[in-house]
Amino acid sequence: MYDVIKIPDHLDENALDTASGLRQKHKLDTKHKIQDAANVLFGKYGFQATTMEMIAASVDISPRTIFRYFDSKEDLLLSQLANLLNDITEILTTRPKEEDCLTALKASILSVVSDKRKLLTDVITNAIRQIGVDRVAARITTNMHRWESQTSVVFYRRLRDDSIRKLSGAVLGEEKTPDNKHLDILKSTVARLLAAIGASIMENILISVDEQDSKDPLFIEQLVLTAFNFFHRGCQL
Repeated sequence: MYDVIKIPDHLDENALDTASGLRQKHKLDTKHKIQDAANVLFGKYGFQATTMEMIAASVDISPRTIFRYFDSKEDLLLSQLANLLNDITEILTTRPKEEDCLTALKASILSVVSDKRKLLTDVITNAIRQIGVDRVAARITTNMHRWESQTSVVFYRRLRDDSIRKLSGAVLGEEKTPDNKHLDILKSTVARLLAAIGASIMENILISVDEQDSKDPLFIEQLVLTAFNFFHRGCQL
């Protein structure tokens, strides 16, 4: 039988909560150090040439410790993609309420890809090239679907009922305004479409930008701006 662990009387619940919080902070700090070290080494030596042992040595931990956080180098790489997407979502939630959704999404994506262009081009997109797009395509798509679901919730909260009624009225006529049930369905549909636009643009950057394109400091911004200009013009060329 396992020994029963007795909690000392002097450790109250607040002390336990504090200790738990410190452990979680230490784990998160370690995870971020591993990711930062991997970024430097991936950018310097390339994804394939960088080993988990090299990453572990650069942060003075054992390779076994890294595997407590990441199952493989691919997991470590794709965690950076997830972080990047989460950053876009966080910025999107803080955009001004009066800003239309497409403009808010464009500004959020541009803010992150401009700030983290080196991570995106020197690390993530080039690593995907070295791994082989086919090998990680399914996992990238999974990341995008998860992010799409997150951002659709943000858009649903941003969309105003009167805007959806106006949008519907422009198609069906003002006398056929949707009831609450249909209004909710319409709002959900528009929110998902907006989220899908963002996911499509980001996935295209990851899969389509090659090493030569990534050397142009403005190429990704140009790609994003061109795509959003297309949507703002009503998808007409």
